[in-house]
Amino acid sequence: MVDILLPRPLPGAMGEPSKRRPGLALCAGCGGRIQDPFLLRVSPDLEWHVACLKCAECGQPLDETCTCFLRDGKAYCKRDYSR
Repeated sequence: MVDILLPRPLPGAMGEPSKRRPGLALCAGCGGRIQDPFLLRVSPDLEWHVACLKCAECGQPLDETCTCFLRDGKAYCKRDYSR
C-alpha cells in the first residue's frame, strides 16, 4: 500500500507530533533528501519522491492508483512482482 503524505506539520504544530523533522526524510529510490511538498510512503519506514516510486522492472509509476509490492528493497507493480 502506498500512502501519499501531504505537507508535513511543523514541529510544535497541533495534532500528532511527527517522528521526523521536515526535510530529513531520505528517498528509498534515489537516496536524496525529500524536500518536496508530497512524498510517498511504502511500508512503515520507506519514503520516496513521487517521481522515484516506479516499478524496478517495467518503470510504471507506482502511486495511490497502482498497487506496489516490495522485494529486496525494490518496488514492483503487481504483474512484475508475480513473475
